[in-house]
Amino acid sequence: MAICAVVFALEIAKGAGFDSMRTDLAIRLGADYGPLTITGQWWRLLTSMFLHFGIFHLGMNMLCLWSLGTLAERLMGRAAFALLYFATGFAGGLLSVAIHPQIVSAGASGAVFGVAGGLVTYLLLKKAPFDTERIKKQLRSLATFLGINLIYSFRPGVDMMAHAGGVAAGLVIGIVLPPFLQAGDAQLVANPIKQETPGNSRIIQIGIGCAVLLLVGAFGVRNLKGDDVYVIGSLSQIDEGHSASVIPDLERIVKRKPDSGLAHFALGAAYTRTDRGADGLRELKAADNLEPGNPTFELQLGLAYLDQGFPDNAEAILHESVTNDQSSPFAHLSLARVLLLKNENTEAATEARKVVDAIPNDAMAHDVLGEAEVRLGKDDDGLHEIETAVQLAPDDSGLRMRLIDAYTTTGHKDKAAAMKAAIDGQDKSRSAAPSAPPK
Repeated sequence: MAICAVVFALEIAKGAGFDSMRTDLAIRLGADYGPLTITGQWWRLLTSMFLHFGIFHLGMNMLCLWSLGTLAERLMGRAAFALLYFATGFAGGLLSVAIHPQIVSAGASGAVFGVAGGLVTYLLLKKAPFDTERIKKQLRSLATFLGINLIYSFRPGVDMMAHAGGVAAGLVIGIVLPPFLQAGDAQLVANPIKQETPGNSRIIQIGIGCAVLLLVGAFGVRNLKGDDVYVIGSLSQIDEGHSASVIPDLERIVKRKPDSGLAHFALGAAYTRTDRGADGLRELKAADNLEPGNPTFELQLGLAYLDQGFPDNAEAILHESVTNDQSSPFAHLSLARVLLLKNENTEAATEARKVVDAIPNDAMAHDVLGEAEVRLGKDDDGLHEIETAVQLAPDDSGLRMRLIDAYTTTGHKDKAAAMKAAIDGQDKSRSAAPSAPPK
């Protein structure tokens, strides 16, 4: 409990909110996250047990740990309780990352559930020096605790698999512990923190067995999920501009798993971000062939066709993407860009208008709609859209130049000249500004 409290204070110091924590910060501080945990950072199974997403999350776990932990520690002894807590916490984290590696998980609840599960089987085997009625009372309380909290686990954002893994491991360890402990090892003591019993050495044997099982489980998860988890993690790396660093590993994964559409997709996306457009197009086509109808794959393939100078192919695949995912503004905007490139201006305006209606502050959508309307002879409407685009993204030089071209094309040469003069003035003021002294 003290460690959890200190770690929570560290979270606050690092920028977490009192009632929440950003997922990127949680990952930096050691949360359980499949793309990192399974690819070598197994220590996250330990550190994630002490991180919490806000004071309510921490308070609930600590309240349960105080209630269950004091009972378990007094019944089993210090060493057995420590083994139960950490082994079940590890098991919960491992099951979590095996079932849904894409989520960011943290908290002591897997271990807390494990302690509850361990107490259930431990008490059922009557290893504790309680009379039958008292054991029944404790079991009823534990059953109520598990029932209420397991129902709570189905709420969105709660890591059900960590809870289930902790309970399952606890139930098993609670069965294993009694044969290894003698009667004198399980007794109520005034201060279990200072307890020393002969059973401690035998508990080490159980600990070694748990460690071996956890290692076997980790090895299995790594072999079964490792490549898929890495691919999932690589997508965020690509979005953050680290495409070159993930390409070698993605190439190896594609060779090992040539039927993985997601692997081909990730490799294709990485290639296109590193000026290897032809290679990217090849991989994205492979992904689309393996998973036809996937709107995300179709969208990226359409953009790759467009970038490589195949507008007809781009139009065909983007029409499919829009058909498969009518709610995707990016798909409609990409199709509008292709249609504009092919001078199919009425259709381009229709697609761009859908995006403007859905996302009024999308500068690119206003720009595409404006250019299409200018080409259709709707000069005032078109200029208004492009002006809106510039207002939404005033630092985008491409948008400003297109507005100047639109002013010129529609006969507003005075506005074009005034805007060009304003841009030149801004450029001169930037160049005249004193540079920062060297550090």
